[in-house]
Amino acid sequence: MAEETPESSQHDRNAHPPALAMKIMNPVNRAVARTSLGRLLGPVVLLEFDGRRSGKHYAVPVMTYDYNGATVVFTDARWASNFIGGAPIRLRRRGRSYSGVAEVADSAEAAVALRAVLARLRSPRRVGLVIDEGHTPTDVELSSMRSLVRLHVEPS
Repeated sequence: MAEETPESSQHDRNAHPPALAMKIMNPVNRAVARTSLGRLLGPVVLLEFDGRRSGKHYAVPVMTYDYNGATVVFTDARWASNFIGGAPIRLRRRGRSYSGVAEVADSAEAAVALRAVLARLRSPRRVGLVIDEGHTPTDVELSSMRSLVRLHVEPS
């Protein structure tokens, strides 16, 4: 019998939307976020940045959360590695543009922040997770499921 690791936990799983839905919704969210209609997206914002090594420009729709008065994003996507040590970003929220810096937090802070945000949500699916009812994930499980990216922005 294989030993269970946090990544293979039976209690906690990623709940990514179907790829087809993302192929449709991401371009729509990108377009809407750049206009005054972006106010209709609520916590969905457009995070724009350049790849650290490739220089490729990214425009990624993400869901933001408030944690200790800061705007944060939880993700398991590889693009988060662009923010290790901090990197410049542009954020488009509700039709307004902001510039600033994003940085990846350490795994201990990611776990604490994710636990705090999950406590305020109706469902862990709002962060793209499935957590079995009655199971309380450990900090190791939480930090292995999502990175925490802090966004420090000011109006442009």
